[in-house]
Amino acid sequence: MVESMEGCRSNMEIAAPAGWFVLSSFLLAFSTNWVDSVECYVCSWSQYETDIHDTCSFENFDPLRVRTHECQNGCEVVTRRDSNGELDIQYRNCITSNQVTYSHTIVTSNHTKEDIYTCNYQLCNSARAHSSAALTLLVAGWACAMLAAL
Repeated sequence: MVESMEGCRSNMEIAAPAGWFVLSSFLLAFSTNWVDSVECYVCSWSQYETDIHDTCSFENFDPLRVRTHECQNGCEVVTRRDSNGELDIQYRNCITSNQVTYSHTIVTSNHTKEDIYTCNYQLCNSARAHSSAALTLLVAGWACAMLAAL
């Protein structure tokens, strides 16, 4: 009987790492809600601007040259395209209403389509949708830990 038990791990050996992972996942996911405000990048780019020093568009974003601001409700990145699909404007800003954070919303009208990404942690609007990717990785890691514990 002892020989067959040597290859098995005890329930405590499995539960302890899984428990720590679950606890740290919840702390990571909800810690940003405890912060009163977060710092966000604030800038804009438009195809109609004559300024050749673009530091805000996805292709040319330069976090060292873009100003930041303390924001109460989180940050956003907005990309607007015209009816032909041409890029019209991109901007990074504070969320101006109590929108749900960590989300991607598409708003369409007859003339424009806006992709709006929102997040709520320090300087999270430096890239498009990386907060969604981080949340996906967190959930995937949690699922792997649970499967490994079985």
